[in-house]
Amino acid sequence: MRKLSCIEMANVYGTGVSLPMDPKYRNKDNCKNEAARLIDQHLVSGMTQQQIQEEIFGHAVAYYDGPGLVNFIGMQGGVIGGIAAAAAVSYLVSHANPIDIEDGGDTAVRQLIFSTIWNVWPSIF
Repeated sequence: MRKLSCIEMANVYGTGVSLPMDPKYRNKDNCKNEAARLIDQHLVSGMTQQQIQEEIFGHAVAYYDGPGLVNFIGMQGGVIGGIAAAAAVSYLVSHANPIDIEDGGDTAVRQLIFSTIWNVWPSIF
């Protein structure tokens, strides 16, 4: 019996993946296709295609539409709100790229956020 190489192990178990941000992820269909590819190539395990595509799209919304996301959350208005909103946008944009998809998925709270974004944002933004 031989041992599996690291590449063979990754093909069996997945490893998680780090995707560079790309404007194509502003389209839900492209996120679906990317999620399917990651599963087909065994690059991610322990997540459904829906969870993966929602995470990719959620990162794209944070990166490309940080102000819209902050507005959706309700952090605008007044001087303090404006400062907090600017800080929140900066944080979101800086943490949205790359898209690190870990085997088994993100925290339950983040998965809920990604799912909400998926259901609220238009298919193409």
